Amino acid sequence: MWICRRTILFSKQRIVLDFINIIYWICFLEVETINQVIIAIVCLIAAFLGSIGQLLFKLSNPTFANLFFNWKLIAGFALYGISSIIYVIILKYGELSYVYPFMAMAFIFTMLWAWWILKESVTLINIVGALLLLVAVGMMVR
Repeated sequence: MWICRRTILFSKQRIVLDFINIIYWICFLEVETINQVIIAIVCLIAAFLGSIGQLLFKLSNPTFANLFFNWKLIAGFALYGISSIIYVIILKYGELSYVYPFMAMAFIFTMLWAWWILKESVTLINIVGALLLLVAVGMMVR
């Protein structure tokens, strides 16, 4: 029991130390780099919201009779629309060549949702493609 508590305490301390390191790292960045980090985080949030919207589109299973009363479809449109609005706003603050590659992250988020929620199979080719996409996004935003 003591080992378990010590491990939990150690993991909590590790999280706090990691958080302090992140704050320290951000404090000593240049202003332009901090703006890029904020833009990247907001873009990832937009991609995440867009991927949830795609998941809700799939889960809605709309028919013509319930097209306007299907809450999953309406929520999907709302999240996808919010994601698009965030991208339009963030384009005001960032360069298109920096912001646009983050849209590719929505593909990875959507693949993870499909695997986790819809129980769709993810093949080795899908995983390699996702890793290549991560590498490509990392290279393009540098």
